[in-house]
Amino acid sequence: MLVFVLRRITASVPIIIGATILTFSLIHLAPGDPAISMLGPMANQAALQTIRAELHLQDPLPVQYLRWVSRAARGDLGNSIFFRRPVTVELGERLGPAFLLASASFFLILTAGLAIGAVAGLKSHARWEGALTAIISMGVAIPPFVLGLLLLVVFSLSLGWLPSGGIRPTTGPATWATTLQYLLLPAIALAAAPTAVVARMTRASVIETLGQDHIRTARAKGLKPRRIILWHVMRNAIIPVIHILGLELGYVFGAAALVEIVFAWPGLGSLLVRAVVTRDLPLVQGCVLLLAVLYVGINLITDILHGFADPRVRTC
Repeated sequence: MLVFVLRRITASVPIIIGATILTFSLIHLAPGDPAISMLGPMANQAALQTIRAELHLQDPLPVQYLRWVSRAARGDLGNSIFFRRPVTVELGERLGPAFLLASASFFLILTAGLAIGAVAGLKSHARWEGALTAIISMGVAIPPFVLGLLLLVVFSLSLGWLPSGGIRPTTGPATWATTLQYLLLPAIALAAAPTAVVARMTRASVIETLGQDHIRTARAKGLKPRRIILWHVMRNAIIPVIHILGLELGYVFGAAALVEIVFAWPGLGSLLVRAVVTRDLPLVQGCVLLLAVLYVGINLITDILHGFADPRVRTC
């Protein structure tokens, strides 16, 4: 197992290096002078020279890349042009809300996705199973921001049951109960599509597992149906779903931008959008690099968990 873990970690290193190269290239992808792209064509020469000196734009690209990577490894991603603060400070302030939203969404994906998929697979011949499958397909098709707008209109603007946006009330103390009220709608909007994907994958895996020989043998031995489902069906059916869960957690971080904008949630996605709109390239680089590292880390952990659950994966 240790060899498998080390092999997966080693395989992640080139991906991280590739992510740093692409992230660094963002500042040079725009046509023309990067300093003018950031400050605009009306900026004076003094400001342009200052930003060129700060970002070392006069140096050769390999030198710029090595300097940027070495500083990033020490936690120095430069200063935000728009906020006039270190990029790491801006990212640090957004990490808490981003992880809170991702954790709540992943909890819904894990519980609802597995439960719905298991029921749909175990009751695949029931009359109502077709309607459940149709609902799952609709969940996959609806974009998160569209669902977010619908939830906002219905439960906030029309019914007034939940707040329309933000992370805490503007007046009065913030408690776990109030935070949950602000968290519920964006978490549902972000988790709906991944939940449907996990449910569909779980359903297919359960149906496939039910047709295997060891399940028929367990039934022939007279084991109780509950024990067969929990200890024989679900334990085997969940193995291929583990990888899907990891991918969907990465999706949650990547797809959160529009949902965060709809609900005014101060996460990494909305920060990245603001950085793009304001042409704050150092902040864009920091956001993209952090999201890339998170995605690679999530996939690494998923591969390791998959290896623990399925010994066959360790030999691949």
